[in-house]
Amino acid sequence: MTISIVIAGNVGRDAEVRHTPNGDAVATWSVASNQGKGKDPVFLKCSLWGKRAESALPSYIVKGTPMTVIGTLAQQKYKDKQTGEEKTSFEIKVQEIVLQGSKNQKEAPQPKPQQAPVEDFGEDSIPF
Repeated sequence: MTISIVIAGNVGRDAEVRHTPNGDAVATWSVASNQGKGKDPVFLKCSLWGKRAESALPSYIVKGTPMTVIGTLAQQKYKDKQTGEEKTSFEIKVQEIVLQGSKNQKEAPQPKPQQAPVEDFGEDSIPF
């Protein structure tokens, strides 16, 4: 069974691109989702695989940037190295990302539209 998930929040950790031993690219980062006033945010690990992980997209995934992540939820079990206790972690296998900009980003100045030069037509050149 696959569990689809949509998370809206701020990037908690800059994207980091690594390669698996067989050469597959994977970008990982976290998204912090606020649970309400007075409650601690929940940080969820996100991973993006393949060509999109190698693209320029990870350079836009920087701490504090608001985003929405759509993907599937994956559960991973591991043993704690210090205690030997079995633990569980969750990760979002990202299928779609919607970057929402940042409050700190200044809007790029818009170029002023240029007007085409106006040609002076003589009365003889007007056909009516």
